Amino acid sequence: MSHAKGAVRERVTSDGREAPREQEKHTMMLKPAELAERLNVSLSTIYGLIESGKIACHRIGLGRGAVRVSEHDLAAYLESCRHGVQAAPVRKPHRSRLKHIQL
Repeated sequence: MSHAKGAVRERVTSDGREAPREQEKHTMMLKPAELAERLNVSLSTIYGLIESGKIACHRIGLGRGAVRVSEHDLAAYLESCRHGVQAAPVRKPHRSRLKHIQL
């Protein structure tokens, strides 16, 4: 069976269901200036976060390379920064001791 160039081949599992298609995943890479604008912080803050290792980055090219941050790395950083509202700890009612009773 021949397929035309560029045709998508349907895959079927052993139980007759259509298997999910494998799609190429392209990761969006952000420049530090784009990242600063998205997070509403200064460019120097972004470079500080990158230098400290709090935001993972890719260096692309020769020399030190152009700095790029993937959407995945941005999401990981934002998740690490999340501070949820915590409920106050539940305290058990204080039971007074009955000092006058000897056991």
